[in-house]
Amino acid sequence: MLEAAGSSPGRLQRLRDLGLQLPDATTEAILAVWQPAAQRPLTSSDAREIVANLHGMMRLLGEWAEQDRLDGVIQSESDLTAFSQGAASHRHA
Repeated sequence: MLEAAGSSPGRLQRLRDLGLQLPDATTEAILAVWQPAAQRPLTSSDAREIVANLHGMMRLLGEWAEQDRLDGVIQSESDLTAFSQGAASHRHA
């Protein structure tokens, strides 16, 4: 769930570091998706924070996948696909 209060100073600095500027249509789409989960009205700043957080999460997942590949857990693209499909089937079971 999204924070009830405003953005933390650290998160705002990360947004500035990314230099994140979103087109209006993108901001509106992000807010339309996330507003139902929020306990307060979301702003364009919240949309930038959401994108920055998702960017960070995807970067972390990529780092973990790369580490798994280096550790021999994932040896090919087909291993990664099989792993992803197995994880998806467990979520829907």
